[in-house]
Amino acid sequence: MYAGTVSPSDPILAALTLSLRLSAAPLSERHLSLITGQPEENIRQILLDLEGFGFAARTEAAWTCGTVPPSLLGAMAATVRAKIPESRMPHYLGFLLPDAPLEECELVVRYLDEELNQQAPETLLCLEFVIRYLRDWGETHADAAFQKSSQYAEMVLIVQSQCLFLNSQMQMAVKLTPIAYALTQQSGNERFRTLVAIFGCYLKVFSDEPLPQDISRYVERLGELPDLGDKEMQDCLPLFRGILHYVRGEYPHVLKYYEQKLEVYGWKYRRFAMLLASCASQSAFYLRQYHLSLGINESSRRTAALAGDRMLSMFWMLHLAFAMLRVGDMDAALLNLDCLFMAFDARQYNKTAVSTVRGIALYHYLNGRLRSAHALLTGQAARGVSPNAPHVPFEDPLNLDMLYALEQAGFPPISRYPLALIVKKLKEGTNRQLRGAALRIEALRLRDRGGDPKREQTLLRESLDCISGTGDRREEALSANELANVLERIGDAASAAALRDQAEACAGFRVDRSVSYQQMVLLLTRHSQGNRLPALGDGHYDCPQDSCVERCHRAFNACSNETCLTSALHRLVAIAQKELKSERGALFRRDEDDRLVCVAAVNLTDMELKSEQMRPCLEWLDGFSDRPAAPGRGEQGLCLPLDIGESGLWLLYLDSTFTDGPFAHLHQPELHTLSYLFASEVRSALRLKKVRDEESRHQKERFQSVVLQEDRNIAPLFGTGLGELLEQVRHVSVTDAPVLILGETGVGKEVMARQIHLMSRRSGPFIAVHPASTPEHLFESEFFGHERGAFTGAIKQKLGFFEMADEGTLFIDEVGDIPPAIQTKLLRVLQEQRFIRVGGTREIYSSFRLITATNKNLWQEVQEGRFREDLLYRISVVPLMLPPLRERRQDIIPLVQNFMEHFCRRYNQLPFALNQEETAVLRSYDWPGNIRELKNVIERAVILNRLPALNVPHSPPHRKTSEETPNRRGFVVDDIPTLDELERRYLEYIFNIASGCVYGEKGMTELLNLKRSTLYTKLKKHGIMLR
Repeated sequence: MYAGTVSPSDPILAALTLSLRLSAAPLSERHLSLITGQPEENIRQILLDLEGFGFAARTEAAWTCGTVPPSLLGAMAATVRAKIPESRMPHYLGFLLPDAPLEECELVVRYLDEELNQQAPETLLCLEFVIRYLRDWGETHADAAFQKSSQYAEMVLIVQSQCLFLNSQMQMAVKLTPIAYALTQQSGNERFRTLVAIFGCYLKVFSDEPLPQDISRYVERLGELPDLGDKEMQDCLPLFRGILHYVRGEYPHVLKYYEQKLEVYGWKYRRFAMLLASCASQSAFYLRQYHLSLGINESSRRTAALAGDRMLSMFWMLHLAFAMLRVGDMDAALLNLDCLFMAFDARQYNKTAVSTVRGIALYHYLNGRLRSAHALLTGQAARGVSPNAPHVPFEDPLNLDMLYALEQAGFPPISRYPLALIVKKLKEGTNRQLRGAALRIEALRLRDRGGDPKREQTLLRESLDCISGTGDRREEALSANELANVLERIGDAASAAALRDQAEACAGFRVDRSVSYQQMVLLLTRHSQGNRLPALGDGHYDCPQDSCVERCHRAFNACSNETCLTSALHRLVAIAQKELKSERGALFRRDEDDRLVCVAAVNLTDMELKSEQMRPCLEWLDGFSDRPAAPGRGEQGLCLPLDIGESGLWLLYLDSTFTDGPFAHLHQPELHTLSYLFASEVRSALRLKKVRDEESRHQKERFQSVVLQEDRNIAPLFGTGLGELLEQVRHVSVTDAPVLILGETGVGKEVMARQIHLMSRRSGPFIAVHPASTPEHLFESEFFGHERGAFTGAIKQKLGFFEMADEGTLFIDEVGDIPPAIQTKLLRVLQEQRFIRVGGTREIYSSFRLITATNKNLWQEVQEGRFREDLLYRISVVPLMLPPLRERRQDIIPLVQNFMEHFCRRYNQLPFALNQEETAVLRSYDWPGNIRELKNVIERAVILNRLPALNVPHSPPHRKTSEETPNRRGFVVDDIPTLDELERRYLEYIFNIASGCVYGEKGMTELLNLKRSTLYTKLKKHGIMLR
């Protein structure tokens, strides 16, 4: 089949060759079989043929790429894109060659975003191909940093977030951080430089790769993540601000920014939202806000399980197991750890597996079985850590306490977990909690060796200072108690007593020097009583139960009015969940069919609401249908009926699984008062939305009246010769189908586009774009807009054409002049009507209708590789051909009369009639400039001629009569030149007529009726020098 030649049009052969070319390591026949879906026998035969041509080379048990000509690789890339469906991975191999633009890499990254849930081997290989592409692109495109640093850095961040639970891929992806950091620094892109540095520090938890010191120092010096000044970035800032404070161990700030995040993010940042949820869950646990911690955890775990994301579900289960260990619920902890351990594939001993084994070791340590814990950590037990298992950094102080206890008990050092080295690393890290714990362990080890008490005291004071800003009362109690012990030994009883008080306030009990450090650790591990934990870990609340109403009142009074109804309702549920200490909450209303609809929720996703587990709860809530309805409490939770008046009965639902909050103990009077309060807030939000909708409607009406007024000043350009075409336009206008207007320069393509817009149902503006007048390096900024700080010189936010055309029409003239890289992005926007500003992070939706125009043969452009075929199909759903003026001479005189009336009104001149000779001259002339030329001639005549007759000689002398046309046409097209060559010759011709002058009455801009920027672009393109 492949003998004698290599056919780049064969999709299997092309996919194999591209896979070998894109891989950083040799690939086995099994891997290549998984990629292509072909049997290994077939793969081997094809590889042997490729080897014969030098395109593949064999190693011991795998294959590498040989020397393949770039042209052949390009042909193969085109083959897999055209012949392999988008639903299959090999389709995307064609987007990752070294010369592929970043826009094509983004297509692959988006495909992987969903596929990675299953972690199929071929998908993981494709992810490695993407990482290699980004590495090579970053190392070879330093010259493009100014234009592409935001896009490149964003791709790096997204790919790194996709690798979080993948061992080898994470080791590769984390190496992209220094490259992205250098590019953003070089381009002055502070926005993404900051985000890359923050996430690089976070990734140290998942990787052993060292972080360059300049990045670590930058994050340490960074105060608060700065406000970068645009709405879209504001929506994503809480994600990175929260992660930044988690990296530093400043846990109250993590919760602050978790409350500010959006409820839902697009595909690019949804994994960062998940990471912030993880940070917030752990932070809440350290702060003993168990209702919040476990509410986030359980909702995330259930959603991941329902979505079939096994690794993410196990990640959250591991979080829950560690939480249960810290509060002393050993049975629940061991149940989760056992489930996790049994779920692991022995061949893939990943970091979650290592953490699970370490969790089991913690279980034994907290139950006094140090020997079992040691055996697990050294790999000597049946469940022990494998010698080949990946290293997992210590991210919880309780692990340090365990290692110190093993050392104190005299067990041999653990090679995988050298305590001295771990303490040193944590002391040098950015996390205050871990640094404080490491300083405390160093002080205790110094004491065990009989070291200097003053040095011990210094270390413990530093430890206490570090921990004081974290909000972790357990760690504060441990350091305060040990410092009190030191001060008592050196005779400072007064200071020691104050520290004992501090430790008691944090721990909830008082101890003296007789209690050892390890005993204190175990005492601080709460042994839960009963079935549920208190919502707050100290067992009491900031205010007594009967002040729940007051707390909710204060929370509402402290909030500003939300401009979005969805945000206002979500904030209402968040206040109820926070102040009444439930794990989750939701707000329901009834739709037109009297069915319950969730309008806002906290820690309760759409996937959970649609699950079988929620059915009993929803059936219970459905029973609250009559007004007035009393608040109800049952196994499913608490329901507060809210009487909203005309909007019917709404329901506020609160529930907890693990914790016992005050909402479960309120009496009927308090519940009725809370119902009235929340109902009032819902009514206020609905009224505010109604007022703002009315205001928005008035603004649109005023704007539309201005647009219509401007459009009415455009002179009519159509005559009876276009009757059939105008009938098509009337049919097309009422649809949203993309229109491609074809025709020579000057036939009125833009005016036709305006006519379609005016006849449509579009309420927004008509935005006309002329790519030829836009420098290539500004295309993205012009079309997509940019954020302040996106690149050097971006001093303020700018809206792009896509955003400006929302609810209106975007007209792109000469669409064939758009560069290939922008064509790819334009195709994506047309498919989804969503885009992201340069330097931005949030997807923006714009409902625009697209009309394009060109005087080029786009099919020829496609065949010559200058225009995307799929884009041409997308923009030419309805093609309209505007004939040149010479083919509809019956329209010339009516157009002359219309132009004359229009310009006479504009310039306050009297209209004048045409005689027979003038009419004949106008009809016989070929008008190579079409309507634009005719319009200019008439406008010039109206301005310069004050006689009551049209003075035809005022028109350009080289265009007086049709007899001159053949000579001119012969000069231009005798040898059938290309379109580019034709344009060059014509520009040289006008250049000579204008004597090289650009401006003035006889300058090139006047003769050609072109904008100055457009003319300069064309002259530069053809190398025509100006005087």
